[in-house]
Amino acid sequence: MEGRCKELQLSHEQRISLVEASARSAHHRIDEVQKNQEILMEMNKNIAVIAEKHTELNKKLSKVVEDVEELKEKPGRYWEQLTSTIITVLVSGFMGAMINAYLK
Repeated sequence: MEGRCKELQLSHEQRISLVEASARSAHHRIDEVQKNQEILMEMNKNIAVIAEKHTELNKKLSKVVEDVEELKEKPGRYWEQLTSTIITVLVSGFMGAMINAYLK
């Protein structure tokens, strides 16, 4: 009986050693998971900042595109106004000459 008790005791000690080793391994893996989680949280913060800056950049880019379009249209508007003014002057001069000839 005493031999059997020693055998059981040894078996229990071995089991306890295995459980302790497994617990140490689990704690090590948990520590690694915690480190990875912290890294992921930091990456999420950085991604949020990048997304915000991207949105701001898109707004500024849209404004630049609008300004460039406006600048591209400006010369066309200038020539349209110039042509309209020349036609108005010529027609007014012609009408003035006709009225002057009629009144004489």
